[in-house]
Parts: sequence; C-alpha cells; structure tokens
Amino acid sequence: MVGTAIVGSVVLATVVAGIFALIYSKEQESGSAGLKHRAINSFTEDSRSLLLYFDVAAQSDNKDAVIIQLLIKEGFDRSYESLEVARASVEEKDAFDFAKIESELDRLKETSQQVISDPNDRDLSAMLAVYSGVFRNSLDEIDQKALALAMEDRSRIENFKYVSTAVLVSAVVAFSISILWIRTRTVNDIVDPIVDLSEAASSSHETGRKMNVMPRGPMEVQALIDGVQVYANSLHDIVDARTAQLTRANKELEQQAKLANDSAAEARELARQAKAANETKSSFLANMSHEIRTPMNGILGMLNLLEDMDNPADQADLILTAQDSAKSLLEIVNEILDFSKIEANAIDIEKTEFDLRDSIYGATDLVSLTAHDKGLELVAQIASDVPRYLIGDPLRIRQLCINLLGNSLKFTKEGTVMLAVSKAAQQPRNATRLRFEISDTGMGIPPEKVDTLFDPFSQVDSSTTRNFGGTGLGLSICKKLAELMSGEIGVTSVVGEGSVFWFEIEVEEDSSKSKIEKSHYSNGQTRRPIFFESHKDVAKAIEQTLSAYAVSTQVVSQGESLLSMIEEGLRSGRAFDRVFIDTRIGESKAEALAQRVKLTAGSSKPGLVAISSIGASRPEGSHFTLQLSKPLKEESLLQAVLDKSSLASVEKERRKVGSVGKVKVDFNTSARVLVAEDNKVNQKVIRMMLGRAGFDCELVNDGKEALDRLRDEEFDLVFMDCQMPILNGFEATEEIRKSSGSQSGVPIIALTANALKGYEEQCLQAGMNDFMTKPIDPNDLRAMLGKWAPKNPNS
Repeated sequence: MVGTAIVGSVVLATVVAGIFALIYSKEQESGSAGLKHRAINSFTEDSRSLLLYFDVAAQSDNKDAVIIQLLIKEGFDRSYESLEVARASVEEKDAFDFAKIESELDRLKETSQQVISDPNDRDLSAMLAVYSGVFRNSLDEIDQKALALAMEDRSRIENFKYVSTAVLVSAVVAFSISILWIRTRTVNDIVDPIVDLSEAASSSHETGRKMNVMPRGPMEVQALIDGVQVYANSLHDIVDARTAQLTRANKELEQQAKLANDSAAEARELARQAKAANETKSSFLANMSHEIRTPMNGILGMLNLLEDMDNPADQADLILTAQDSAKSLLEIVNEILDFSKIEANAIDIEKTEFDLRDSIYGATDLVSLTAHDKGLELVAQIASDVPRYLIGDPLRIRQLCINLLGNSLKFTKEGTVMLAVSKAAQQPRNATRLRFEISDTGMGIPPEKVDTLFDPFSQVDSSTTRNFGGTGLGLSICKKLAELMSGEIGVTSVVGEGSVFWFEIEVEEDSSKSKIEKSHYSNGQTRRPIFFESHKDVAKAIEQTLSAYAVSTQVVSQGESLLSMIEEGLRSGRAFDRVFIDTRIGESKAEALAQRVKLTAGSSKPGLVAISSIGASRPEGSHFTLQLSKPLKEESLLQAVLDKSSLASVEKERRKVGSVGKVKVDFNTSARVLVAEDNKVNQKVIRMMLGRAGFDCELVNDGKEALDRLRDEEFDLVFMDCQMPILNGFEATEEIRKSSGSQSGVPIIALTANALKGYEEQCLQAGMNDFMTKPIDPNDLRAMLGKWAPKNPNS
C-alpha cells in the first residue's frame, strides 16, 4: 500500500511538474508576445509621425521647407529601422504582410522626393496625399491586427490558467480515487489532508485566490500539500503578472491610438487655420486693390477734367476733390505702414512732456468737419481730476483717439459721438492710468463679431468694406498701440443702439507743471453764465468743465425757460452776464432767441455767445458778439465765460479743418538750393513748393550729377533723394562729406518715401543733416527751410 501510495505520489508530482513546465513555457511565450507588440507599436508610431510631417509640410511656408525636409528624411530612416525590428520580432509575418508595407513605404519615399524636387507640381502633391492615405490605412490595419493578437494572447493565457487548475484538480482527484481502496486501511490523517487540498484547489479555481491549506498528516502528505500549494500559487503569480502586463500593453495601445487620432485632428485644424489665413489675406489684397484704385481714379479723373476746364470755381472744386482722394490714399498707405511697423516691432513709444488737452482737442478738431457734414453732435469731455500736463507719447494718444473717433463717425448715421477721458478705476503705483471712452449711437456690433474685431484684416462683415471702405487694420493698430503703452482696449456694443470703444494707457504726471492754478481765468470776478443747450451730453460736458473752475452755471433746454431764468435773475439782483445759445435749433431761430434775450435783459446787457458747428458764420447784423465752434474747447469756453474784457478778442475758434496756415519762418530766399531727385513729377512738386516759399532751385537727376554740380558751384542747402540711379543719395552724401572742398559741410536733407524704423538713422549715419518723408507737406518744407537755410540778414 505504501509502495502504491509512493507510486501514486510520484505520478501526481510528475503531473504537477509537467503543468508547471507548461506554465513556464507560456510565460516565455507571453514575454515574447509583449516584445512583438512593442516592436509593431514602435513601427506604427514612427510611421504616423512621418505622415504628420507630410501634413505640416503641406500647410507650411517655404521658409520652413528645409527643416521639414530634414524631419521627413529622419522619419523615413526611423520607419525603415523600426520596420526591420518588427519583421524580426513577429512570427506571424504573413498576418501583417510586411512586404506590402515596405512596398508602400518605398513608394511614399520615392514620391516625397519627387515633391521636394518639384514642390509646385500639384499632380505629384496630390499623388503624395493619396499614397499617404493608403499608407495610413495600412497602419490602421496593423494596429487592429496587433490589438487582436494581444487580446488573443491574453485570452489564451487566461484559459490556460483555468485549464491548468482544472487539470491539477483532476490529477488530485484521480490520485484520490486511485487510493480509495487504501482508505479503508489507512488512518484518516492521510486521506483528510488530501481532501482539504482538493477543496482548496476547487475554491482557488472558483474565486481566483491563492491556495492556503495547513499541511498535516504524514510527512509525505505534508510534502505533497506544500508542493501543490507552491506550484498552484506560483501559477497564480505568473498568470496575474502576465495579465497585468497585457492590460498595460492594451492601455498603451489605446493611448497610442488616441494620440494618433489627436495628432490627425491637430493636423486638420492647422490646415484649416492655414486655409483661413490664406483666404483672409486674399480678401485683404482684393479689398486693398479696390481701396487704392478708388482714390487713384478720383485723382486721375479730376486732373483729366481740370486739364480741359476754364472756370476757376470749378477748377478749385476739382482740386479739392483730388486732394481728398489723395488724402484717402495716403491714409490707406499709412495704416498699412503702421501695421507693418507694429508687426516688425519697429514702433517706439516716446516719453515727452505734453498737454493732454492739446492731444484731445487736436483729435476732435481733425474729425469735427466730418461730424458737421454728417449732422452729428461731437462732444469732448475730460474729467476734472485728469492731470493736464503729462509725460508720454502725445502723437500715439492722438492717433488712437483719431482712429476710434473716425471709426465711430463712419458707422454712425445720426445722433452723437462722444470722447470722454477719466482716470481708470485701478491705478498703478508709479504711473497714472487713463481711460478713454468713445461712444456713439451707430449701428452697433453683433456679439459674435466682437471677439475678432481687433484682429488684423478683420471687419464686421464683407459688406462693411463695400459700404464704408477701410483696410481692416485700424482697430488692430489701436490694440497694438494701447498694449505698447502698457494698456488694453475693448468694446461694448448693442446692435441698433451703438457702441462704446475704450482703451486704457499708462502715462506719467509732469510734476513740474502739475500745480497750474485754475484761478488764472477768474481775475477775482464772479461770473454768472447761462446756457441754452438741448443736447444732454453737451450740457453735461459744459457743467463738468465749469464746475472744475468753481463756476456756477445754469443750463436750460427750452427757449422760454431761458427767458424766465433771465427775468428771475434781474428781479433778484443777480443778473446773468453771459448767455450762450446753441444754434442747433437753426440759425434764424437762434438769432430770434438772442434778440428776445436782449429785450428781456435790458440794461444788464449780457454778452451773447453762439455755439455753432464748425465753419458756420454769423449773418450781417447778428445779435451775437462771439461765436464758439463745436466741439467746445475748455480754454475757449473758460475765456468766453470768465474774461469779459477780452470778449471781442477771443479767437473765433477753428477755421475749416485741414486748411492749415503757412508756418511763419525767417530765412534768406536768395540762398542757393540744389535738389537731387530722379523722378520728374517729384522734381516738379518740390520745385514749385520751393518757389512758393520764395526760393529758386537747381535740379539734378542722380547723385553723380549732384557731386559734379557741388564741385563747380556753391550751394547753401541740398535736398537729396535716397534712391537714385548711378549713385544713390547715401553714396553721394558720403562722397560729399569725404571731399576737402568748401561744400563738404553743406546741409543735406534726405528725401525718401521709406518711413520704417532705422531708415532715418541710416540717413544720419551717411552724413545727412535731417530727414523728410514723401509726400512732402508744404508746412514741413517751410519749417525745414527755416531750420537749415541761411537766415535773412535784415531780420
């Protein structure tokens, strides 16, 4: 019996050992499968990266072509290398059809090299796109097959776990049956432990937990129990480890598949963005073609008509029309130039002392004629706590205000456009932050268009360009300028009600001028002005301005209320000494109301002041002694209110915007001027401008002729064009400065159409004394003559 038991034990041990050997074999098989899966994953990942390079190359600029070509070459090398590794690692080569994959990769490489050699061949590019799609589909098939094989391996190992456990249990049961006949002759301490072992094995199979049986009985039985438990638990450990490894491999495959999908989506988004950018640029160029040709047509058309016209009045009208067209063309060019400077980081923000009121009123002056022509009310309102004297860039602040005011006036058909300046709610420690708000009663902006409003080449819709014109760069320039001054810009708008554009910038307060006394205007006298003003925004601006100077004022919106207030003032002994009447009610009605005011006021004889649109004139016999033009300036309003003695001498406000008077300068018109300019039209323009300033000039066509003329004759001033044939202005100036003659130090003024940053420095480095940009402004030319031409000996 013992011998039989020993034989049975040996048989059982052999079965268990065989099962363990099979488990070990499966373990090696699982590790090999993991390596195989990683090799396949490495190949598909490298190949997808290569395809991504193709997508990026299709949408990129030429300047990135070399980098992308290097990336594509490296991508092919890595793909071939990982393909060989995968081929060597995978036994099921027929399942993955590596020969087909390698053939597609070869075809893709050959086509890509042809595209690189001839990037403009659309057929090759299309063929490359088709081959890329075929190759991408093949990679998807490989991924699917690899995933399927991984799942198959995992399922096979799981099944082997359960089958092995079942075989082990079956062996134990068989062993138990074989020795049943011994049971009747053996003690229970031999059989019962084996029964416990069998039950533990069954429980382990059902629950998936490790076996935990306390060894008991004879030494041989205990050894058997220990051996079975060790082998069974080792089997559990191996299967669990391989299961976890396969789970991780599956997750990695899923993540790589997701990453590949995300990369493809990103490539599609980049392609969409590139296409949108190209469409935007194409639209911009089309718009600019129209915008530039329109004023050019106006200029050429008016000049053609002018040639055959004899009536001076008609000639003057045609000249003004041509000037307006030329200004429109120059504004377009200036906007494009400003944008190019900003994109090239070529704009520097200056820090100079300036009067904020001058910048604000300078901006409103420039657009006031447009407001008048459209019948719009233009209001400027500056909060009393805003410092007057600041340190910053007044030209850029003025440009911001002009751009936004012009934008509001363009899109407002009726109502009001107002510029309000105040201190920002949040103030930095070492600067003053100002807030500018330009509000209008225009058409408003749809909410979905607000986010892109400040993007380059952007307008609310394509009809905006057709109806109102413009480059679509104005608001983008404003945004960049505000950011350069440590600020920001934004807009709130309601469709059909209007918009409020705002920007905040940081400036410094000029401490040397910050304590200008506001009592300068009062001269110790108390004034009682009254205003007839029906526009609430204008009335508010008037009250705010005068209250800052401690001037108590009354504002009424009805004519009868005005007369009643004047009568009440006379009865109380506090007569009004200034009466301001807004003529927006009509010139004849305003004159009639002024006459009634005179009759009502009687002997008090208050000063009568008309508030009119710019360019308005008073009729003969007007009852008004003074006229102020809109938008009202603080200085003019205070002078009219507080300084009665100089009422007759107060400036009658602004003349027509754009009609700038001549700059008064002192120079000797007998001085000799040499002009080096190759363009015949520009020669004629500067010769006539110099003639109007009282100068004769001699003209040469290039730098060499200028050098020859300076060697032979004496000149007091030279205007030198920078770009000329034979010898340009820079080279000619350097030769003049190197010469030993008396003309080596003659003042030389650069003439150029290039206004980009660094060009003026280039002129000065070449030896030129000053710098003028084309088109030449007559006032700028006179100022330049006053600076460099010899002074009048009789002055």
